[in-house]
Amino acid sequence: MTEQFEKRLEWYLVANVISEQPFGENYEIQYGTKHFSPNTKVYCSAPIWGDGYEKIVVAGRHRGSSRLV
Repeated sequence: MTEQFEKRLEWYLVANVISEQPFGENYEIQYGTKHFSPNTKVYCSAPIWGDGYEKIVVAGRHRGSSRLV
């Protein structure tokens, strides 16, 4: 094998978007999230520098189209 290609192992957290959740002061029921419909599989990047998953990159199928966002 040539040294041009370096094998790299990366781990991602995979999750499904919750179908119903209470939201806001009046606890109104929200279906999915702003960008993802309920039960969409999303791939979450690893946290950087131990931020506790407060700011991460998430990829999945957008609720309004079949594109990945």
